[in-house]
Amino acid sequence: MKISSWQLLILLFLSRIFITITYFTLEDISPSVMMSTSAFSVAADMILVIPTIFLYKKYPDENVIRSAFEISKIFGVILFVLYFIFAIFMIFRTVRFFLYFFENAFLNLLPTIVVGILLIAASAYVAHLGIEAAARSASIVFVSFILLLIAVVFTTAEDFDISNYYVEPIGTSDIFSGIVNGISRSSEMVVLVLLLPYLKNGIGKSVYGFLLIKLLFVEMIVLLCMLLLGGYIEAVPFPFFTVCSFAKAPFVERLDAVFLVIWTLMGVIKLSLFTISLRPASVLIKPFSSKMATNLAPFVIGGIPALYLAYKEQMIIPLLDNELTAAAIVLLGTVIPLAVLILRRFKREKN
Repeated sequence: MKISSWQLLILLFLSRIFITITYFTLEDISPSVMMSTSAFSVAADMILVIPTIFLYKKYPDENVIRSAFEISKIFGVILFVLYFIFAIFMIFRTVRFFLYFFENAFLNLLPTIVVGILLIAASAYVAHLGIEAAARSASIVFVSFILLLIAVVFTTAEDFDISNYYVEPIGTSDIFSGIVNGISRSSEMVVLVLLLPYLKNGIGKSVYGFLLIKLLFVEMIVLLCMLLLGGYIEAVPFPFFTVCSFAKAPFVERLDAVFLVIWTLMGVIKLSLFTISLRPASVLIKPFSSKMATNLAPFVIGGIPALYLAYKEQMIIPLLDNELTAAAIVLLGTVIPLAVLILRRFKREKN
């Protein structure tokens, strides 16, 4: 099963924008600084993704784990365990994010644990269907999101206040912090190195297209929230959702209900990618060679603790330490693919 470069781009984009349209004010950073430092973050991503691009061009039918097995079976197993743990961590983190939003934005609508179970079940089902089903679903969700964004802009444009826009001076520490924050939200850089065997061709188009579109939409969403909410943006936990609640379209009274549906589908796509990406390498490891085991184990191990913590007072740890998550993404998304490339070259020369 293969997907096109555009399908991969859309999958990566939806996975990334899922966080941006909800949580960017959870961090201690002003919208103006975020807009100024986003370009630096994307520039860093463009550099960090280079080893993955070279890995695909050199071994297009392998991902980083399968390439590691060609070096050493032990090395391959170790890498599989590392990426498996990362998938569990990201499932846990994503489910908690989702439940945190649902608990606060739709209080008493449905029991939180029921919503969490339904989200996990839907994600596991999409993952079971495979990458092609996820890609087709993502195309529909992508179009729906674009239509939602257009509707929000047109129905709130008359309330925009240009005086709400402001620019703050940024220093070296702001740039560094912006880069770290951006990387910590880019789990797609790790998923990418595992999805390589699914791609037909054109990895450069997928990756750099995704990064540029991500930058465009992040800037657009933050600017939209600034122009409409002004100083109020610092007081609301979910700015884009608040903007949607102000928007009143002819076909629906409030767009925040539409936002919930589209955002939920984004969450399903994002969660399903974590187990789909493990599948090309899992067939090489006997305990995980079963499709059912690879698909369910990360959701069970990562999802159940997230459901339990949904009822704790401290619902969300602020991005679970940006520095720690960013370091893990750099290690798994850049350093290890580079190391695998070098070790494969040494082994080939030795042979």
